[in-house]
Amino acid sequence: MEATAFRPRPGSMAWFEIGTTDPQTTIDFYGEAFGWRFEKDETAGGKPYFNIFTGGEWPAGRLWDHSASKDGGDYAMPSILVTDVPATAAAATVAGARVEHGPEANPDGLVFARLRDPHGNRFGLFSMPTHTS
Repeated sequence: MEATAFRPRPGSMAWFEIGTTDPQTTIDFYGEAFGWRFEKDETAGGKPYFNIFTGGEWPAGRLWDHSASKDGGDYAMPSILVTDVPATAAAATVAGARVEHGPEANPDGLVFARLRDPHGNRFGLFSMPTHTS
């Protein structure tokens, strides 16, 4: 059986985010407990993000440093790949979710939103950039 790279499909959990008000303690914990590596994301437009490498060549998630934000919080959340973030966020809202942030697009075209389910659990939605050549 040939090994292939993981390619998430729409509707699947494809990313995760850790939000923290104490980034160094969080980085130290996950690095020691699981061997994860964290690299400052210099492409995030000045936002305090670190890419999380869990053993593969590509990042599997991101740490968001909330230490400078009065509204920051500590959480870990799954993010689900979808084809249309605004439409999926609207459908989730009808089903009982609450939009906490977004939908918003990054300069590279990635669209994302952060929501809470009816029980208050956070989850993210995102769609990949579409590239035209």
